[in-house]
Amino acid sequence: EILTLIRGFRTRPVRAILVALEHHMGKDYKGYPNVPIKKDLNLFSKIVTIVDVFDAMTTPRIYMKRAFKRDEALRIMMKDSGKKFDPLLLKAFISMLGLFPIGSLALLNTGELAVVFETNRDPVLFEKPKVKLITDKEGNMIDGPVIDLASRSQDETGTRRVIVKTIDPEKYGIDVTAYF
Repeated sequence: EILTLIRGFRTRPVRAILVALEHHMGKDYKGYPNVPIKKDLNLFSKIVTIVDVFDAMTTPRIYMKRAFKRDEALRIMMKDSGKKFDPLLLKAFISMLGLFPIGSLALLNTGELAVVFETNRDPVLFEKPKVKLITDKEGNMIDGPVIDLASRSQDETGTRRVIVKTIDPEKYGIDVTAYF
């Protein structure tokens, strides 16, 4: 109602008003405002919901002790797929954005550090990008190979490499741009 009263807003598309109304409603209609009639949410509202939640989780806020890393936020959001978020739109968002963006510093299950070199465009394999090894298991800096984690790459002991978590490169004094 307030948006319709703003001078000049009457020339805006009705979709904008609808998105403002619906973007805090989940696919399961939990959230706000509470509406008596449950109809399918507008496509644009579903998209804005995903983007708004992602931005809120990954941007420092007064009410949060820390912002989530991109991969942490997306993993949390994936748990709400089908409830709060449209599952197809969330998959599209993740595949477009990439769970581990190029240049992310990743700790592998083998103890090695790697820089994400290329994202995997296959939505099923988005957790398995190509990475460049920059340390060995003991933490010694190396100029290692680029490894495709989707190809079941293994270390010399036969352990399959997977990303355990991302790490802030500044805390370790690592300039990830030097590896490209």
